[in-house]
Amino acid sequence: MAAIASKRSRTQPTWMVSAAAVLLAVAIVGGLLAANAARRGSQNSAIDPNQSGLEAIPGMHCTLPVTTDQGPGLITFPSGTFRPARLPAATATAYDPTTHRWLATQPQGISPDGKLVALLDIKKGGNQTLRLETSSGKLLYSHDLVMRILGWSSDGSLLVTAVDPDTKTPRLLRISSGGHAGWFDPLSNATTMWSFAAGQYVWGVALPYPGPAQARMIVRLDLATATIANWYAMSTGSFNDSGFGPILGLTVDGYPIVPDLNTDSQAGVVAITAPQVPAPIHIGNWPLSASSFWPAHAISDAHGMWLTTTDGQLYWSSGGSDFRLVKVFGSVAVDSFAGVCG
Repeated sequence: MAAIASKRSRTQPTWMVSAAAVLLAVAIVGGLLAANAARRGSQNSAIDPNQSGLEAIPGMHCTLPVTTDQGPGLITFPSGTFRPARLPAATATAYDPTTHRWLATQPQGISPDGKLVALLDIKKGGNQTLRLETSSGKLLYSHDLVMRILGWSSDGSLLVTAVDPDTKTPRLLRISSGGHAGWFDPLSNATTMWSFAAGQYVWGVALPYPGPAQARMIVRLDLATATIANWYAMSTGSFNDSGFGPILGLTVDGYPIVPDLNTDSQAGVVAITAPQVPAPIHIGNWPLSASSFWPAHAISDAHGMWLTTTDGQLYWSSGGSDFRLVKVFGSVAVDSFAGVCG
């Protein structure tokens, strides 16, 4: 891990708002898993032997869908065994627990009630086409130049980010369960990169224009009032501040999970459950410096919070305790989650 941290670039990314830059960003995100695999192959990613791991999670009986260096598949608990899906990675990026099918979308593309599915056709490269369908396959709506599926609001609407063809900028698109769509976010907020949606809120990271020298701010958009509120200010020039936002995922209550950006603290993440009030969840028995920990993706469910790192390690926390390393049998490196543990 120390070797990985020393070779990672600490340069903060500059958010790009032109359509061409958006498409490039989509292509970069699409290649992230391959880059992680290459990095694992060329660097020593061994965990210090003094760090404890869980070969089984006592009392937990569920199946966690993941994407790995061995392709998509399911990790079964309490044993921690991995069963590969034996499907092409591009067509199996999310798992529908209702139908037991792998789908070409993001985990948040499956509606909470399982009746709707938002698929992403990535065959066009950066020009991703979204198809909103019923569980039976009836097409309700389609849209090109979609960047990311954010999630579902409490009224059943789907929230995505897409390029507005008129302004050539990424904006928030709200799609009703009946297939009616409209732009939602104000144009003055075009520098915000929206990450996740749940309930009546959408979460994103805003960068004060023009640049990376200024602190980024996690913001919350209230769908009921169409107002945007500052939620959490990140430290300027802080480490561990790259990747998707850097919002890693949401808690089960719908609050953002971000890397712990303070190098003086213990390694881990923080859940921002109130404005400017981070709730830390540390990594149990982490033997190295906090700056050597690089989280990649987080997801929450009834069992707790799950976390992956850029070198393929899997962690679990009950929610009120430290993260513990989960040993997946077969030396499987976990890249991201394809759904919750169910």
